[in-house]
Amino acid sequence: MAVQGPSSPTTSGAMSVGILDVRTVSGVGSVNRVRALPARLAAPARSLRLPEESGRIRLHTLQHAAVLRDLETKGVHRPPRWPADHDFAESYSWMHEQMARRLPTTGEGIIWSWAQIRRRDLTPDCPEARGEVLLSVDLPRDRVLLSHFGDWHCVLNRMIHVEGRPGEDDDAYDRRVDPIYDAFFDRREAAGLTHEPVKVWPDDLRQQAESSWTAIFDQSSWPPRDAIQATVHEIRAEDVVRAVRIC
Repeated sequence: MAVQGPSSPTTSGAMSVGILDVRTVSGVGSVNRVRALPARLAAPARSLRLPEESGRIRLHTLQHAAVLRDLETKGVHRPPRWPADHDFAESYSWMHEQMARRLPTTGEGIIWSWAQIRRRDLTPDCPEARGEVLLSVDLPRDRVLLSHFGDWHCVLNRMIHVEGRPGEDDDAYDRRVDPIYDAFFDRREAAGLTHEPVKVWPDDLRQQAESSWTAIFDQSSWPPRDAIQATVHEIRAEDVVRAVRIC
């Protein structure tokens, strides 16, 4: 797999985008070209949205270079399960269970991607990913589970999620939900469960939290410009439309 250096700047000052051309040969994806770009230029200049009627969705994901080798040699990348001692192993397990319920695909691990993110928010992640690759993939919509990135932090922090109401401003939301959060945290702390895994919580407290988390999948509640994450079981070689090695 040949890795080319950055192209020369054009007259507009922009650099051409590296494209990963993928062709299926005997069922195995063949990677023809990967362009290397500086971190500040790795993110797509614009995120092209696919028409909803196409039944596909475009995702962007930062991955280790080994993922490209999987795509080249196997035609597919399926990640292993995360380590049991991972800081967020419990939250990942919950998301994995949701994927099993909501997607037709299966797999041991999770591939995390962006379905919606501003370029200015993605670009700062790239300098920390030098030597890795930024992949853009087009996937069938039914293979992708979308969720609200900000609200996902309720799962990570083992706290309940309280949805906003139509027309409710931030101050009104805070006044309404602060007593709800206080009651939840007080009860969790009184039971000595602040640092305990959710699986050992009393059934009613655990169900209160877990039932509230499913709201992160409710697209009708997402503000138009919020960051939206995507989780999938696998990426196939023919799904990839762009790949940049970050240097």
